[in-house]
Amino acid sequence: MDVATKDCECQKVIRDSRLDCDPDPNNPAGYILTLVINNPVPGTTYTVGMDVGPVVPFTFTLPTPGLNTLTLNFTTLTVPAPSSVVIKVHYYLPGGRECYDELKLVAPPCNWVAEKPAPGTNQSIKKSATAMMVFPNPATSQLSIGYNFGTEAGEGTGNRHVVVYDLTGREVYRQQVDNVTGTLTFPINEWASAVYLVKRCICSAFRSLINTLN
Repeated sequence: MDVATKDCECQKVIRDSRLDCDPDPNNPAGYILTLVINNPVPGTTYTVGMDVGPVVPFTFTLPTPGLNTLTLNFTTLTVPAPSSVVIKVHYYLPGGRECYDELKLVAPPCNWVAEKPAPGTNQSIKKSATAMMVFPNPATSQLSIGYNFGTEAGEGTGNRHVVVYDLTGREVYRQQVDNVTGTLTFPINEWASAVYLVKRCICSAFRSLINTLN
């Protein structure tokens, strides 16, 4: 079959993975996924999704070949807490070849707090399942931040921001975004090699993710 032929021609791109609990006490249903992707050729476009967590998968293009590490912070309202997470990677090579990769990870026993969904289950999940992806991590010259606010609250009012701080609390980058989902890419070659805190916020509601940028 044609699908079998594609599977044979495509290489497995996920080389390493790790799923941890989000240490942020304000994000009890949160996880941090670290993926190492072996990018076969520059310009390959990926879509990363999972069977729990953000409703909208992340799509991005990796400009450099070889091993690329990305960090994905996400929340889930799965009840009960998931025992495993299936990660699915759908990617297109520059010549148009379509490929897939998939793995299943055991979910760690996090400090998970169950929440009772409001009426209208799908809408409740859409408003609560949020995510943020940072790649490459660590980064040297350019950083990309994919965001999924998972809510329509504050749409069009300028309340959504992606902010980067150093560990002294100094703000080094801020960008207002209008869309619920999207990706920001910006240069960091003049930044000092250090640990930075990346946050997405709606007004005073924050979710945090620590990333080492070399």
